[in-house]
Amino acid sequence: MAESHFDADLAWRYLKEKRYDFVEELIEDYKKDLELMERNDKHSMGKADVLAIYGYYKCIHLNEKKAGISFCNRAVERHPENPRNYLILGMAWLKMGFPNKALEILEAGYKVNPDYEPIHEGFREVNRRRPPVFSFLSRNNKLNIIMGKLRHRFQGPKLHDQKETPEKLS
Repeated sequence: MAESHFDADLAWRYLKEKRYDFVEELIEDYKKDLELMERNDKHSMGKADVLAIYGYYKCIHLNEKKAGISFCNRAVERHPENPRNYLILGMAWLKMGFPNKALEILEAGYKVNPDYEPIHEGFREVNRRRPPVFSFLSRNNKLNIIMGKLRHRFQGPKLHDQKETPEKLS
């Protein structure tokens, strides 16, 4: 595998902007190792950042969902203390139409590092809100707004009871 530095933040920005040609350039040095991993070669090293970016790329651009999610999962397994890997995996699930699975993954990333701002952006992209604190008052009632902000400050993002797990990926 190449010894060059992989700029995962830049690659993620390119993916969000759908600039896939630039992503391909960034992962070019890692193609050999990625091909070994696709054949389930146990000797391939696989840098976690590259795995996550490549997984998202496969899911969204190449429409190879099962393989893409597999790469993203490997990234989380190899570097579970990196919240970016959870963000990328969660966004892949969201783009494939599984918002509850995306939230589950984002919540795991939030637990790793609650101060990682892109995780908060991921929650905003999913755009889920808790029910009002006082259900008998309007959501726009000042008391509900204030209490909701306090609840969020002390409890963090919403934890969902309903978990959606896709049965099959194409």
